[in-house]
Amino acid sequence: MAVKLPSIISVFHQAVERTDFAALEAILADDAVVVHEGKEIVRDNLRSWFEGCAQGGRTSLRPLDVSKKNNGATLTAVFHDVGRSNELNRAVEMECRFLLTGGKVASLHVERRNLPAMPACVEAYICATNSSDLEALVASFAEDSMVNDQFRDYWGKQAIGEWSARDIIGAELTMFVTNVVQHHGHTVVTANVEGNFDARGLPEPFVLAFYFSSTDNEIVQLLILRNQV
Repeated sequence: MAVKLPSIISVFHQAVERTDFAALEAILADDAVVVHEGKEIVRDNLRSWFEGCAQGGRTSLRPLDVSKKNNGATLTAVFHDVGRSNELNRAVEMECRFLLTGGKVASLHVERRNLPAMPACVEAYICATNSSDLEALVASFAEDSMVNDQFRDYWGKQAIGEWSARDIIGAELTMFVTNVVQHHGHTVVTANVEGNFDARGLPEPFVLAFYFSSTDNEIVQLLILRNQV
């Protein structure tokens, strides 16, 4: 169950991953406006801006969510520099807002998506999940931590590493965070989850609740549940 991209956004996705400026240019209207974090990119600078974003083919773009409204669409995706060393902020969530006219992109606004405040270890878990970084994901847990995923327990880093490799990284899971609640020292994250798993009979979006408990900036307990509406 992967994020379904409208055709024109799919072209944008592939253009970024392949550093294919011609493909991007082909979907832009002649008078298209491109704005990156509040700064308009003039036409003469469009190629250098795009190649900087794509970083010579080192950028992986993982879609998390697409929403459509009237003549517009918003793609939320992780821009991940696969050439960098392991850092918390190596994967950045961005919102790309498209205004479409006559089958072309009339405007494109690209902005960083700011997540609600949460402990750094919880943010690290989400970032590692969305960038398929097994090492960083396991590093967010304490040595004696526990995960309960859909009523199955995994105790300690070794078991959590095996679970992560199989059910998170192996399934190419992504989390589109929709809500964060702090409750008496615990963090509850609600997210739309996508990935390569059997989605037959599951609702769209598929929503899970992640109940994090942390100590000394390490996750000591994580409960993952599908709450009933």
